[in-house]
Amino acid sequence: MIDHPNTRTRSSAGCFQPTGTPESSLSVEERFWPKVNKNGPTIREELGQCWVWTARMHPSGYGSFKFDKKRMNAHRVSWSLTFSHPKDLDVLHRCDNRACVRPEHLFLGTQQDNVADMMAKGRHRKPAPGRHRYVTHLGKEHGMAKLEDNDVREIRLTASVGATNRGQARLYGVSGRTIKRIVQLENWKHIT
Repeated sequence: MIDHPNTRTRSSAGCFQPTGTPESSLSVEERFWPKVNKNGPTIREELGQCWVWTARMHPSGYGSFKFDKKRMNAHRVSWSLTFSHPKDLDVLHRCDNRACVRPEHLFLGTQQDNVADMMAKGRHRKPAPGRHRYVTHLGKEHGMAKLEDNDVREIRLTASVGATNRGQARLYGVSGRTIKRIVQLENWKHIT
């Protein structure tokens, strides 16, 4: 039997994946679904397994996919492919897994619904003790910080003797832009 270059095979994620076909000639569905792992974690038992996006990711944890000539969050594309374009509504996660694109785990809502969902699930920043206003946590106290205070001092010191932003970004697992902002005292200003 001769193997045709445009044969579709089933991927490990359970989706059909075209082989030997240039990506530009594939439909959106043929480009999108092979990038999904349908054997993801179960975050909420009643929902079942998440379908995890395995391709390009935003630093925020959301998947990214080129759709209609522009970059979109992968979960919005999943909704669009399964139901219809959400227009001016947000696509929210029941499972709270930003990488999840399983249509059954998604629902539509307004920005106000999104904020209410975040507050109800306790995913918002809490006010500092003794204060009634929300505060931004600085440096390593911020929930998404990848660096420690000493890392920032070391980055600034090595930059002053010629280390490149790109090299330091690889070393610390952050973007070159993050290093640039640290060196130029735009970020982590409280560390000297």
